[in-house]
Amino acid sequence: MNQIASLFTAILLLCTLSSVWSSSSSHNNKNSKKGLRGIEDTVLEDTVLKCRVLYVGTEMLNSAENDEEYMCMPIVDDVVSEFAYPLTLPPSFLDEYADKLYASDRDILIERGQLIDEDHVRIPDDALIQLVRASRVVTVADEYVTRKMLIVRVSTEDREPSLNATQLSEKTFALRDYTMRSQYLACSHGKLAFNPYVPPANTLTTISGGVLDVKLNMKADGTSRIALTNAAIAATQNALGTKLADVVDNVIICHPPGSLGGWVAYAFPNNVVSVYNDKWCGYVSSTMHEVGHNLGFLHSNQRGEYNDKTGYMGFSYGIANWPAVCFNGHKNWLSGWFSDRVLEVDPAIGVFRGKLATSVDYQLTHVDEYVVIKVGDLYIQYNRAKGMNFQTLEMQNQVTIVEDRPKSSELLAGIDGRFVDSKFYSQENYGENGETLYIAVCGEHLGNNVTTPDMMYISIGLDAIECYNPVMSTPIKLPVPSLPKAPSSAPSTSTSPTETPSPSWIKPDRGEACDDNMFESFYVGETLGEQNCQWLQESRWYQTLLCVPGLPAHNVCAETCGKCSDDCEDDDRAIFSYNQTFTTCSLLRQADPSTWETICNEEEGAVDHCLETCNSCPSAIDNPESCDDSQDQIYRVEGVGNRRCAWLAQPPQSRAREKFCKPDNPVFHICAETCGKCFDNCHDDATARFLYNAKPRTCQWLSSKPLQWKAACGNREDIRTACKDTCENCD
Repeated sequence: MNQIASLFTAILLLCTLSSVWSSSSSHNNKNSKKGLRGIEDTVLEDTVLKCRVLYVGTEMLNSAENDEEYMCMPIVDDVVSEFAYPLTLPPSFLDEYADKLYASDRDILIERGQLIDEDHVRIPDDALIQLVRASRVVTVADEYVTRKMLIVRVSTEDREPSLNATQLSEKTFALRDYTMRSQYLACSHGKLAFNPYVPPANTLTTISGGVLDVKLNMKADGTSRIALTNAAIAATQNALGTKLADVVDNVIICHPPGSLGGWVAYAFPNNVVSVYNDKWCGYVSSTMHEVGHNLGFLHSNQRGEYNDKTGYMGFSYGIANWPAVCFNGHKNWLSGWFSDRVLEVDPAIGVFRGKLATSVDYQLTHVDEYVVIKVGDLYIQYNRAKGMNFQTLEMQNQVTIVEDRPKSSELLAGIDGRFVDSKFYSQENYGENGETLYIAVCGEHLGNNVTTPDMMYISIGLDAIECYNPVMSTPIKLPVPSLPKAPSSAPSTSTSPTETPSPSWIKPDRGEACDDNMFESFYVGETLGEQNCQWLQESRWYQTLLCVPGLPAHNVCAETCGKCSDDCEDDDRAIFSYNQTFTTCSLLRQADPSTWETICNEEEGAVDHCLETCNSCPSAIDNPESCDDSQDQIYRVEGVGNRRCAWLAQPPQSRAREKFCKPDNPVFHICAETCGKCFDNCHDDATARFLYNAKPRTCQWLSSKPLQWKAACGNREDIRTACKDTCENCD
């Protein structure tokens, strides 16, 4: 048994020795407490093992493989160990109590039946388990809090981290640029400070800039992240001469590369420890995210994945000092940083009309200017893209609505309406009372950055929207939108006298793909003038007015209007570079449409990821008479994004081919040759190299570039000869 397993066995032995085992007591307890399975808030005197249960989400390099698991921190003599081990709980127990375990503030008592398999705790279904409430280890208050933080730089017999101690200290604690320390200070408006741990003067341990170097007598290669972490904690405790929590408030453990699995980072919720794989301990989005878990923040999801890009609790980015963002409304409410500027609204009492200021301008707010508003399980805030939040990657300058769920928050919507059309979010049958909840943006006020904050005027009500206007003494009551009927204040949808319906938006070389034309606008009426498909996608009840055969929008925005459909969409997870600046499809859509074509015409970048915005959706035509992979058709791979056959044909994608190359999967027909649907003797020359736009290229590169391959194959004989399959130049 390895060192960690031995340590774990010792802990269990202590736990067993400290227990009082009595078969007669056990018999009496089982009779009086219904077998003790899942009974809460009681205490077993004859327990063999007691665990603090952690719900740990490990972020992986491939987001589709993000790992979520339960872990056990053994409790001995009412003291919680700082070592954590994977924990397998019975399905019957999880069915009943999973929602209560996600917060990582519960203990379990196991009377019998636990199995110890190396460093893993496995509990069979017939074990007797109690669930008891534990006190939270970490709380974030509205007072000014300073926390001592230690970085543990871990080296092994075969590896060491890419960043040295000085670099780690700078990337974590520097107050310039955007670091973990500077961003928590900024986002909390100075209420939460992480300072590097300074040991007592008489200590023999060398800690410089808050960084401790430890060397493990084991190899990183082939070792699990859990084993490395427990060994690092033991080495750190030995160096400090005490438990971590006795001297510091938070610990960042920076492992060398080489451990098993393509993992990024993880943390112990409501605890002191966060753990990172090599360079990820130097990326601000990763450290802000994992330390957020230490503070009790759960993940920020969108569509069920770590995909809320408004703040740090979504997924992390492998980029230093980027992005400068903060947290969504749910996390800001929990943090306590803005406790004097939060409000809970009960719409059943009446319509709320008021001001929602951005948290960026918290210091400038007055008593009636709220930073976060809570409505049931919904949290509402103004996601202003400026200051410490200026690089928020989604729903910039919009009022965002986030829902609290058992193991995460879920980003539901962003609204940024003008006073004229008052865009809104609605939730039908709110509170199961048959009424519809409306959250509407009525207007915007931009402050002066000195004495007044940026804020939105909003309305929250059931079956009602009443917009607040600070100039008028009475509210303006707007008709509530009702589908399919249009509101009475809707603008005219008649076309201008000289306008005729737009022709089909499909370009000749686009085949039969279905897509909105993001480069073309259409006339709505005198009030709103010219609009585009981006606007129509966000305006549900305008769709009922404008998506009518014969009107321009029906042709220009064919997919939004339901004229046709396909699987082509922007990959909003992708980050690409333009003019030496990182950007995303979401940011591109929010830019001036006149710039889209320029950005999309770049050889690489937006055209590969923002298929819908760039009008680069492939043809949907499949030629059954030839055996070949489609050069331009795309399909979506969950957690990876949009892909073409060239990706599937690469040697490392053997598992993907096993998944997709089945007769009942559309990819089997799209990538016919790769999937073995048919065969021919025409192949690209894998060794060929040629210059294209002054850059060395291969046939594999060309096959993945639908906007280049037709021109290249048509104009270059050398390319047609080398890339016969891609250029469809087979005899």
